[in-house]
Amino acid sequence: MTTTTRRPTHGVYHVIDTADGKGYWLKIGAGWENKDGEGISLDFEVFPTKTGRVTVRRLKEDER
Repeated sequence: MTTTTRRPTHGVYHVIDTADGKGYWLKIGAGWENKDGEGISLDFEVFPTKTGRVTVRRLKEDER
């Protein structure tokens, strides 16, 4: 089964720091847990080029 036929298990976000310290989370892609459970395959819609960080979070059931 390929990643294009399964629903993603993770969201990929670019976290941009804000003045209030909370950060702005922009969803930039998705991730699929590998069958062996040892890794995650990522698919980026865009890739950040400015400062900030990339965070991968497991999606909740209602987000899948």
